[in-house]
Amino acid sequence: MKPSDVITMDSQNRGIDPKKVLVGIQGMVKKGGLVLHQDGTVLALQRLAQGVFMAHLFTVDQPLALSKALVSFFRQMQNKGVRRLYGRADNQGIISLLKQLGQREGVQVQQSDLPKFNWMIEL
Repeated sequence: MKPSDVITMDSQNRGIDPKKVLVGIQGMVKKGGLVLHQDGTVLALQRLAQGVFMAHLFTVDQPLALSKALVSFFRQMQNKGVRRLYGRADNQGIISLLKQLGQREGVQVQQSDLPKFNWMIEL
């Protein structure tokens, strides 16, 4: 499945215009953002500062496949120079999953130090 397919399907499931999301991600990449993709999960990273990014997660994967993708993304981000990642998740299950996987992979997931976000990861 192509990243654009995942983003389109996830956006539609959330009631968001997928075309606007795709254009937004394209703009993020032009400004130094990254897009990581594995199977039915995409992590779009918006650059905030050198080595600091904001995460936008899109998925159509089941929990096990999502977990595998996130572990892969942790490794890819470390290789690409991502030192800190911020995000906002309304679903507390996502934060719990990140913490559980982070512990296993040696990645610190904690409360954000910026009020706009509710979690951050130190890589």
